Formats: sequence, structure tokens, C-alpha cells
Amino acid sequence: VWNGLKDTPKSVAMRAAHMMNEWRVVNTRQQQRRSDDIRPVELQWQ
Repeated sequence: VWNGLKDTPKSVAMRAAHMMNEWRVVNTRQQQRRSDDIRPVELQWQ
């Protein structure tokens, strides 16, 4: 049980998708912070 909801396959999938989206946001912020050290040519390939 998670947040009072039944642990159905759909709820598990939605939870996994939500966690992946959170990681994506965190990784994007970290890449933006690091982008000051990266040359513009390299940025085109990200």
C-alpha cells in the first residue's frame, strides 16, 4: 500500500513514471549547472 492506494499494476506503473520524471528534472538541472564548463559545440549533441 502506498499513500493509501491499492498496489495495482497501474499504480505501480504511475509511481515509476512519476519517479522517472523527477529524476529527469533533477538530471536536467544538473546538466544546466554543468553547461557553463561545456563548449557550445558539445551542447548541440545533448
